Amino acid sequence: MKSKGHLRYRKRGPNALDDLHVLFQKAHVTGASASCSGDISSDECSDDDVAALETTDESAEIKLASLKKAKANKKGKESRRKESSNANKEKDEKIPFFRTYAGTCEKIGIAAEKISSIFVASSAPSTNHVLSIADVMQMAKDCGVKEGTALMHTTTMMIVKPDFREIFSLLQTKEGRFDLLKREHEKEMKRL
Repeated sequence: MKSKGHLRYRKRGPNALDDLHVLFQKAHVTGASASCSGDISSDECSDDDVAALETTDESAEIKLASLKKAKANKKGKESRRKESSNANKEKDEKIPFFRTYAGTCEKIGIAAEKISSIFVASSAPSTNHVLSIADVMQMAKDCGVKEGTALMHTTTMMIVKPDFREIFSLLQTKEGRFDLLKREHEKEMKRL
């Protein structure tokens, strides 16, 4: 579909036609050549051929008043736009699809915050120090667990788990550690 915006210039020129004459008063184009004020390349046209546009103080005052009015209209439009935006938000909140969409967006935001906090927490240096498997194995040998026994087999299966290594290393005495290993071995034997 063609725009009919050009039809408004049919009976009159653009609103700023007088301003354009002031801006480009000595610049002119003819069918034969083009020339601007100070241009010496065209011999056929000169600045003398152009009529000077007279401006009066009255026209300057009118332009100043129209500029002030335009600024006031712009401020009014901005406040009306904000009011319209608020009214549209209230209207949109009544639409079921919009409520669902807004709720989903809110849930996504909450989930993103949770993921971010979990990531920050997981990237922080660990406050508890879990001993290595080799260190815990040495502690088990120091308690009296002999290699090649069923108790040693159960011990090796248990010290692979970081939670067990942490608990095992927190026990203060060798007897307490040996008792824990013996009880875990008995539980494993009952399962089999």
